[in-house]
Amino acid sequence: MGWWKCVALLLAVAFTLDGAQSQTCNSQVDLILVLDASIGLTNSEFERLKSLVIDYVRVKSQTSTTSTLNAGYVVVSENVDAQLDPTTRFSDFESSLSRVAFTGGRSVVTSSAIETAFSKLLNTNSPNGTPK
Repeated sequence: MGWWKCVALLLAVAFTLDGAQSQTCNSQVDLILVLDASIGLTNSEFERLKSLVIDYVRVKSQTSTTSTLNAGYVVVSENVDAQLDPTTRFSDFESSLSRVAFTGGRSVVTSSAIETAFSKLLNTNSPNGTPK
């Protein structure tokens, strides 16, 4: 998955969340972003991708008045290289993702990334603290 596909996926999520914000009910949004760290990207492209993701989550977590954003990530190349369970604390998200190093693996195990992301979403607690 090239960096442009990651950006396209991120934009699709952005439009979805913007639509959800226009509603008047309070809700919880669980978001797991899957980032490509394979050889299809350069180190500088990966750093730009991380910055884009961090900026996006920062804006969404600061501007939402109708929902709580739980954001996490999965970084994937030949393996799932790094991951963070969804958190409402932007500072935890930012510091954790900022420390992720580019691995430049030869391939992307998309299925493992999706399985890991889906598992994280299923294991995230609902607003009252009970499992989903």
